[in-house]
This record gives sequence, C-alpha cells and structure tokens, in this order.
Amino acid sequence: MKDQERMKEILKDYLQGLSDDNKISIHNETMQEINYYDDEIHYNDNDFFNTYFENKPLEAVRSAKYGDYNYVDEYVRFNGYGNLESFNAYNLDDYILYDEIVDHMVDEEDYSILESYGVLDDFIELLEDEELTLYDEE
Repeated sequence: MKDQERMKEILKDYLQGLSDDNKISIHNETMQEINYYDDEIHYNDNDFFNTYFENKPLEAVRSAKYGDYNYVDEYVRFNGYGNLESFNAYNLDDYILYDEIVDHMVDEEDYSILESYGVLDDFIELLEDEELTLYDEE
C-alpha cells in the first residue's frame, strides 16, 4: 500500500517545479475536471476578452472595474463574483490550486494529465526514489 500523504507531498513539490506553461495547463485541465471553472487561469490578452466578452464591452468594463484587474498584468481569471483578477508570473503559484490538483490526481489515481504534458515519467522516477508506486498494488 502506498503512502498517499507522502505521494501528495512529492507531487505538489514536483508540480511547483514545472514550467509556468505546464503549471497553467495542468491547473486548468484539472479545474475543468472538478468543475472549478472560475479558477482557470488565462493569458491577459485579446483572445481572452474575445472569448469571454465578445460583443459585450460593457460587461468587460464592469468585470474589470469591480474586480482586481490591471491591464498590464500577464494573467487573468474570474473571481467568484464574475469579476476579473489579474496577476503576473511572480505570484502565479498563489493562484494555482495545488492541493485540489494533487487530491484529485491521487484520490482518483488518474495521472493522465501529467502524461499528456510529457511529465509523467519524471514524476514516476521521483516516486521510485522514495520507494513508492504510482498505483495501489492490491
């Protein structure tokens, strides 16, 4: 039987060491799987505004005004009230929901997201160094 708490700790540390692009992709995909859509992180660019505010400029202005939005920030997300929060790479880890990601992966024994971004093998190596296995061996 594997030590789930130790595995969660190792996985969280591993995820924190990934590139920002991988962190965001893994975060967003997990948020979609667990229905935390407001917690998805987006690039603060025209594509974001065209996707979420197409033909609704007043809605975009309202979301920015009543949120915590700065035009020059690199990333943006919706807060729980439908308003915008923006931030930069230096505090990206404050917005990645590592505990939710780790709990989902370990509890569901579903590491396919790591595989789809080409980082599963490195994580397996870390587990082997700790004499842990990816899946319960029952």
